[in-house]
Amino acid sequence: MKTKEQIANKIIVAFHIGRGGRFYNPGHKTFIGERNFQDLLEMHYEYVYFRNRDNHGRFKKTEIVDGSGSVVSEDNPKGLIGQLNFDGDYDTVYCRYIEDCTDEELRIIAKSNRHKSQELVDALEELGYLIVN
Repeated sequence: MKTKEQIANKIIVAFHIGRGGRFYNPGHKTFIGERNFQDLLEMHYEYVYFRNRDNHGRFKKTEIVDGSGSVVSEDNPKGLIGQLNFDGDYDTVYCRYIEDCTDEELRIIAKSNRHKSQELVDALEELGYLIVN
C-alpha cells in the first residue's frame, strides 16, 4: 500500500484533444502542462457548473455540467484526476498520472516545448523518452 506522500508526489500531466495538425483535423492531442483536475476545472470555470440535485430537488451525486446542462464529466469534482468532455474529438481536456500515460502521450510530452519540471524530465528519461527542446 502506498503512503499519502507517495500518492501526493505523483506527477500529473494534462492533455487537450481538439483540432490541429497538418490538416487541422479533429482528435489532435497536445500536452498542456503539469496540471491536475482542479487546475482544469479552474481553467474552465466560466463553462462548468456543479449540479447535485435532481428535478425534484433531491440530493444526488454531484455532476459537472456545461451551460446547456449537458454532463461534461462524471469524475469526482474534488479529485486530482479527471476529464472534461465538452465536444468529443473537438474539445476535451483530461489529466492522468504519468505512469498511466500511453506511449503516444509520453512521446507528445517529450516533443512538447512547454515547460517541464525536473521531476517530469527525470520520469520521462527513466521511461526511455528523449526530451526534445
